Amino acid sequence: MTEQTREQWLEERRKSIGGSDSPVIVLDDHPYMTKQELYLDKIGLLPPKEETPQMRRGKMMEDIIATLYTEKTGRKLEVVKKSLRNSDYPFISGNIDRKVIDPEKGEGVAEFKTYSLKNYYQCKREGVYDHVQIQTQHYMGLGFKWASIVIFNPEVFDILTFDIDRDDALVEHIYNECAKFWEHVVNRVPPEDTAITEHIRLPKEEGKSYFITTEEWASAVAELKEIQDLKKEIEGAEVVAKDKIQGMMDEKEVECAEGGNARVYYSFQNGRKTFDKDALKKDYPAIDLGKYEKAGKPFKSFKIYYAKERY
Repeated sequence: MTEQTREQWLEERRKSIGGSDSPVIVLDDHPYMTKQELYLDKIGLLPPKEETPQMRRGKMMEDIIATLYTEKTGRKLEVVKKSLRNSDYPFISGNIDRKVIDPEKGEGVAEFKTYSLKNYYQCKREGVYDHVQIQTQHYMGLGFKWASIVIFNPEVFDILTFDIDRDDALVEHIYNECAKFWEHVVNRVPPEDTAITEHIRLPKEEGKSYFITTEEWASAVAELKEIQDLKKEIEGAEVVAKDKIQGMMDEKEVECAEGGNARVYYSFQNGRKTFDKDALKKDYPAIDLGKYEKAGKPFKSFKIYYAKERY
């Protein structure tokens, strides 16, 4: 059996609703496609998208991700070459990345994602993206009770794993919405440009964060943000004030000026000398520089990320 070309694969995808399609149908804020674009794609009126470097990278990384996953979890993975179908919804299909086998849980779905450093750490902090959860629930409806979502980043060369169970009510909701959408495709009637009104509740897969919902916590965060915003304003004002003084000194061509109860020096200084460790290592490769390094005491790093406000 010959391997499908990308064009053949794209044409085959138009004949059903796959796992990457269902989030477009169910969510009103899908990051990559709208329902109208998906509809045009299914009826063959949307030009096929070129394979991006990111898509190609994701495919090429699958074997690496599988190796890391097995090393980390001890679970066995199997490649499933055929497209899976749902007997109750014949237009529902799925091409899963791997089938995973756990001694206690049995067979499940392994969904691989290769992300940038930013998205990798966002998932580590906050958990799996909604569209990935919908896609994975779609796959579990094809005969699986659980799934393992695997997030990989090449820079850190490590994976995050999130095990989730099938939510039967959510799977039914996904498939019902897909059925409504498929009627539009079959009848060649474009779907309305409105979001699905029925609220869906996704199973919450937390990242590594501990969520604190007290008023005291919210008040402390708001206070810190207000102070940091004020600090940015002050720093900006400081830059403007310095520019004014420096401009007047440049105009007078002086390096020291007095007035207004202040003495100001504005002159060139010799550059700071630093130790070029790499150059020393290159000239004297036999030297073990580690013997001359001093490690400081462990300390806790404090970082804060604010959610974007929506208007």
